Amino acid sequence: MPKIEDYKPEDKIVALHISRSGHGKSAAAASYPKPFHEYDFDGRFDGIVGACKSPIGTGFLDPEGISFDRFYTKPGFEPFDQELEQLQMLHVQNGRFKYKTIELASITSFVQALINSSHKLQTGKMIGRLRMSGPGDFNFEITGIKQLMDYFYGFPCHIIVSAHIIDKYGKGTIIDPKTGISEKDTYGSNVIVGEKLNLRDNVGETLLSCFSNVFRFEKEIDRDNNAQFYVEFNTDIAKNAFGIPPGRFNITGKPFYPFLQDLIQKIRKGEDVRPKTKTMNFFKKEEE
Repeated sequence: MPKIEDYKPEDKIVALHISRSGHGKSAAAASYPKPFHEYDFDGRFDGIVGACKSPIGTGFLDPEGISFDRFYTKPGFEPFDQELEQLQMLHVQNGRFKYKTIELASITSFVQALINSSHKLQTGKMIGRLRMSGPGDFNFEITGIKQLMDYFYGFPCHIIVSAHIIDKYGKGTIIDPKTGISEKDTYGSNVIVGEKLNLRDNVGETLLSCFSNVFRFEKEIDRDNNAQFYVEFNTDIAKNAFGIPPGRFNITGKPFYPFLQDLIQKIRKGEDVRPKTKTMNFFKKEEE
């Protein structure tokens, strides 16, 4: 029976990489141990290609050991399920596994494949030629994500799932002039109150519950028109199993996985790893 001191969560990282489109989450995933394989549901592997060294791209990633398969959402979930079942079977039969890291890019598009499968298997309301989703389809989404994670949990490799985030809207707050207390502006217009995964709320919450590590990536343009890339490990939506504190870490030009491993080791040694500067805007360039 394994002892708690023998458990090292960094030996197999199961992480959700979240960001807006084009903010570096897949390039970060491709820096994990190789062979690295991406299952591409978005139809745009170009983010990783661009992050590779010349002559393939203009970035810093070594392209050796990086591969991908493209899956389209129209045929539904079944072709990908067959691929994962074959991977699982080969591992059970010979105890070997051909990848050290797998990325699914992205869960947002993967869910559309689940919906398409559900539409083929269940009857529902039609408006013209458009099949409208209903409660049965929503249950199919959640069950499909759980089945996906059943495969991933059993694979002996790092697992990265990428997801897109969007603004979350809700009621803002106002100050009561009589009491001076802040309260919800019940009758006001909806305002941006945070971020959420670009999924239905129940599906998004189910997905978040599958991960101990949710890393948030962001790209900004500094005053010299240079792209700066950041990662956060501890926000209202991001979290981690390594004790990494809040703050934005600048990872511009740095392979993410070695950066993460170095951060984990520094924390275990008791070092203060908090970023020196927590904010950056157009008028102030962030310092390392």
